[in-house]
Amino acid sequence: MNIWEVDKLQLFLSLFIPGFLIIKVYDILFPNCSRDFSKAWFDAVAFSSLHYGIAYMFVVMMGYSQVVPTASMVFIWIVLLPVVYPVLFLGLVKSGLFHRFFIHPIQRPWDYFFSKGEVYWLLVHLKNGTKIAGKYDRNSFVSSYPELPEILIEEIWVINDKDELVEPIQPKRGAIILNSDISRVEFYIWGDTKKDERGEINDNDEKN
Repeated sequence: MNIWEVDKLQLFLSLFIPGFLIIKVYDILFPNCSRDFSKAWFDAVAFSSLHYGIAYMFVVMMGYSQVVPTASMVFIWIVLLPVVYPVLFLGLVKSGLFHRFFIHPIQRPWDYFFSKGEVYWLLVHLKNGTKIAGKYDRNSFVSSYPELPEILIEEIWVINDKDELVEPIQPKRGAIILNSDISRVEFYIWGDTKKDERGEINDNDEKN
């Protein structure tokens, strides 16, 4: 059998692409070890078959109603719907219902915490005893699994002996903290109160 014949190639792509997209989008939303697609192609075909079973009635209804042109229907069936499944699964995971029945798909607490996309004051304890404090916001960044935990803090602050934030270090260029230097990271709630705006950190504001 020559897979490069047009009809066989179309059959292969129709069986492979939806499952491939499901797996790739899932890997983006839930970082995991690098997947070897020389071994995962069977999973892709299996997911495609499951997708066709779920989407069959939906596609048939659109086909008979003639609401959506054929080319658009093929795009929805082959590309769009497979991308939706992992996103729906992410919504289920974030809803909290998932935790009662399954092991959480996110590998590390580091990824789980930072995936919330919230703003925090950070107090990073380094292995040499040094402390670095600052703001984690939309211009900050952290690595995700399977990479080692590293963090870019967009704004570094001077702290006093009580671990209170005094003022931002100028110019505000941030800092990258490597995994090999980190002992632990403390998170504090970012709020709108005057005390938060001054940058003070106390135990009452501790989030984690």
